[in-house]
Amino acid sequence: MARISPSDLNCAFYLYPSEDAAKAGIGLGGSGFWASVRSNVVPEFWWLYAVSNRHVVHSHGASVIRANTKDGGRRIIVCEPTDWVEHPNGHDIAVLPMHDPHTDGIELVSVVTGMFVERHDMYGRISVGDEVFMIGRFINHEGRARNTPSARFGNISMFPDEPIYIDSKTPPQESFAVELRSSCGYSGSPVFVDVESPIKHFSGSVGKLSLLLGVHWGHIVEPWTVETKIIKKVRQAGLGPDEREVDQVSANTGMNGVVPAWRLKELLDLPRFKSVREAEEKEELERRRTEEPGASSNAASRGA
Repeated sequence: MARISPSDLNCAFYLYPSEDAAKAGIGLGGSGFWASVRSNVVPEFWWLYAVSNRHVVHSHGASVIRANTKDGGRRIIVCEPTDWVEHPNGHDIAVLPMHDPHTDGIELVSVVTGMFVERHDMYGRISVGDEVFMIGRFINHEGRARNTPSARFGNISMFPDEPIYIDSKTPPQESFAVELRSSCGYSGSPVFVDVESPIKHFSGSVGKLSLLLGVHWGHIVEPWTVETKIIKKVRQAGLGPDEREVDQVSANTGMNGVVPAWRLKELLDLPRFKSVREAEEKEELERRRTEEPGASSNAASRGA
């Protein structure tokens, strides 16, 4: 497993149901991460998005971001669940376009779309058994004054050949099944897979390249039976002598679901986002053409 540099942990942020909860570090909510789309037309020009699960920001209402700042503090970005855009086909992901005033001074590392696993990567580039890691919020020890994201590790168990059933209220999800030590609070975290590469990249090591496998939506559960044995010699209150009452709990199987990165790419390429990016590219090209010779041009983080 490739080593993870401390700065790369700042690809993740925390999500809370309110500004007060974010300030207090109350153990509710989930995780998210920064993703960026770089322009193919304008050099050093890009757009930044916050990414998490639909169920975290919409179903649970945890839409308020808490991120670390470069001066050693933290920033609370207050936004409503309705500000987040979910995948139109029901995949458990949602994104929020970010703008410069929100991200000024934030210590962040973004996952560029060029790092996303594509569907064709399953035929040779990645394989069942490949090592993966996830960066997110360990809700039992998350850091109160400042985010301290943690990494969890595992392996790819199954490719997303068939959707995974979650429950009767949620559509089956196209997902990688990943054997991964996870717990409550990591929903919305980025999951990376290491592949062979001659270049130095996200993980900071030569010989390995960390690609975004997808977005963690939670652990896959199974019903475990908790039995209360009732022994009766005489039938009483409708309970026979050989009958028993049974309760069930949902147990963590150790297997986790990960929405494939190509579904996140689809979401980021919706017309509502692409049209804004194309318009802003034209504006930036025009600005650079009219800029005085020798004047510096800065990279921009944009949103829809």
